[in-house]
Amino acid sequence: MLRRRSIVATLLTVALMSLALGACADSDSKSASTTSTGASSSNDDAKPKVYTEDDTKIAVSLEHEFIVELPATPSTGYAWTAVTNPALQQMTTEQIQGGSQPGAQGTQRITFRSQAVGKTTLTLNYARSFEPSVPPAKSQTYDVTVKDG
Repeated sequence: MLRRRSIVATLLTVALMSLALGACADSDSKSASTTSTGASSSNDDAKPKVYTEDDTKIAVSLEHEFIVELPATPSTGYAWTAVTNPALQQMTTEQIQGGSQPGAQGTQRITFRSQAVGKTTLTLNYARSFEPSVPPAKSQTYDVTVKDG
């Protein structure tokens, strides 16, 4: 009977310590996103804006990055590819999420950097690279405005 009480007391102590540590970790993560005055950090301005298939217009400052995220299923051989545009430089492309099942749809994230002030069009085609003579299954077009500064 005494041994059982000792085991229960140990388990309760471990559970309470876990809760306390979890609360500390949660408050640390909240305080990490604020400055010493408690205000939100201004680093959010430096993060590239994300555009999706629901967007049609992109506004960006010269030499700044922006991200386009579109649904993609890479296991089918399809991928989004940008049509060459001298005003926009493609920086990276990556698959950022998707289900664990074969053929599960995910999201392709493509990062661009603006190169010239003015208005231009960004066109992305969803196609198979090994079928160059076949038209894209889908296309996505954005009107891009690049501002100076």
